[in-house]
Amino acid sequence: MAEFITDLNEIKRLAEAREEMYTELRAFIKWRLDWEDAKLDAVVHEIARPIYRAVDCTSCANCCRTMLVGIRPGDGPRLARRLRLTEGEFEKRYLAVSKDGEKVIAESPCPFLRGARCSVYEVRPRDCREFPHLLKAGFRGRAASTYANAADCPIVFNALEQLIPAVGFR
Repeated sequence: MAEFITDLNEIKRLAEAREEMYTELRAFIKWRLDWEDAKLDAVVHEIARPIYRAVDCTSCANCCRTMLVGIRPGDGPRLARRLRLTEGEFEKRYLAVSKDGEKVIAESPCPFLRGARCSVYEVRPRDCREFPHLLKAGFRGRAASTYANAADCPIVFNALEQLIPAVGFR
């Protein structure tokens, strides 16, 4: 099994040092890489799967401490039921509207984080269930948010590090 960097301080330092390169990688993938989207997605999935298996998110939970969690249709009612609140009470207590006009969890770290575990795991928002979004289709279109998460997520950072040579960048 490959060795992956999991130290959050080291990941943040390295990702910040590579910020310009990640911007160039994003442009390369978006504009110059002549692969079909399905091929790019397949390569990203192949790279990401072993990293997902190797990195224990419950020993990290940095995403829950540092990132904004979007609330999609269906998330609010499900969370409200779990917390035994009305939807209105849930929204008033836990949600805000982002500058993009989206509903988000108002606090960071997430108010549902207990240690490194989610206290509403079974009904967590879709953004949380799908994070870091590397195993779904459409990587090319999500590239900006993926690169933005490199400094905060060991899975994203390690996947990008492997993606660079896989796509022939530099």
